[in-house]
Amino acid sequence: MPAHPRPDRGVRPVKVTIEADGGSRGNPGPAGYGAVVRSTTGKVLAERLGRLGVTTNNVAEYTGLIEGLRAAAELGADEVEVRMDSKLVVEQMSGRWQIKHPGLVPLAAEAGDLARSFRSVRYSWIPRERNKHADRLANAAMDGASTPPATPGSPASSGSAASSGSAAAAGSAAASGSAVADAAPVAGPDSPGRAAARAVAAAANSSSSRGLSSSEGSSSGAGSAGPARSSGSTDATAQTLVNTSDVDAAPAEPVARSWAPPSTGSPLRMLLVRHGETPYTAEKRYSGRSDIPLSDRGRDQAGRAAVRIRDLAPDLAAVVSSPLRRCLETAAAVRGLVGDVEIVTDQDLVECDFGEWDGLTFAEVRAAYPAELDRWLASPLVAPPGGESLQQVTIRVRRAVRRLQQQYAGQRIAVVSHVTPIKSMLRDALAAGDAFMYRLYLDPAGLSIVDSWPDGGVAVRTVNDTAHLS
Repeated sequence: MPAHPRPDRGVRPVKVTIEADGGSRGNPGPAGYGAVVRSTTGKVLAERLGRLGVTTNNVAEYTGLIEGLRAAAELGADEVEVRMDSKLVVEQMSGRWQIKHPGLVPLAAEAGDLARSFRSVRYSWIPRERNKHADRLANAAMDGASTPPATPGSPASSGSAASSGSAAAAGSAAASGSAVADAAPVAGPDSPGRAAARAVAAAANSSSSRGLSSSEGSSSGAGSAGPARSSGSTDATAQTLVNTSDVDAAPAEPVARSWAPPSTGSPLRMLLVRHGETPYTAEKRYSGRSDIPLSDRGRDQAGRAAVRIRDLAPDLAAVVSSPLRRCLETAAAVRGLVGDVEIVTDQDLVECDFGEWDGLTFAEVRAAYPAELDRWLASPLVAPPGGESLQQVTIRVRRAVRRLQQQYAGQRIAVVSHVTPIKSMLRDALAAGDAFMYRLYLDPAGLSIVDSWPDGGVAVRTVNDTAHLS
């Protein structure tokens, strides 16, 4: 991947709030959902709504949650607070209530899978009158609307493209300088959340006609007469974890600082290695998903990196690698020296997909795709034609890191990957700002070391060490 010519844009971790709702006029009856994603300052970042056909309140509420989580993920959120007036959904997703209705199990599972992609998710119950925005979107969907109604402070009323129907929304990040000024694309008719809701609607309807158990709720639909859909006044929340900066770069909450190393448990030590040189590396070409092998020089670099890793971590627990050949060859060199250790491939560690630009130099891309290149340079939410945005890379790399932290806690592992994923991991470990992704240079076979403790502590010990290549 060539050096970036504009070191002034990046992808920052974000903290957002999701307000979600859903309802059914008849329970079961014509149903819809709504979801709003806000920054910590209250700014509306994305809106989603959709009509679900005939189903129950609970299915609609879970679908609103799913689509809200999906929108937050597309914005690159790292820390999420979900606010809903459905006591049922809040308590079940917090793990305090069992999910007894079979029609809700797959929806709760999908929501749980999405939630695990974030650093932390907190669920809070709020009174219905504090969830009016999401409720209004759900009612608009049930009325047949395909776009969000104009609301003061929403993307629809401010002139930026709001998320609705199947339209993809794009804002003006270049003008505002914010990484999330582009609105997130909306869930279309065939989005996974809607598909899941339709898949369980029949089971939910048949069970509802026989009567839901009291613990599954018997709420009235959004916009329908009847008792409020949630009860109680306590704030039902799950534990929140590490705070990060929000989308609008508001000051982060204070965190404890100390010169002393974290002391809670043993750290996971990740030895991050960029693969050795390839022909594309030498020619300064974008090498995303092209599965090209190492060059002769690259194989020599991989061997030297393997010696360094063996000396630093003779007790290596695993070698985790991108599935592309250039990384697998580098990983094999490491395993050949450290002995009987497993090579585990992780698709989330693959390089950014540069789409139609793969294999081209920056000059060739500038000549053939001038407008597309400008848009890509202006916003991390924009992908190359047929490719992947930096924000999407960030989301999946964070997911991979959390898996590694859980699976190899207290051990030492080598992680063999590419420029963009390793930069993303180092950026998060250092809590760095926007420019980090474009100002850090990583050499082929360069070594970086990051320790992470069970209590959330992180220490970056080495960045792009190339002494072994001298």
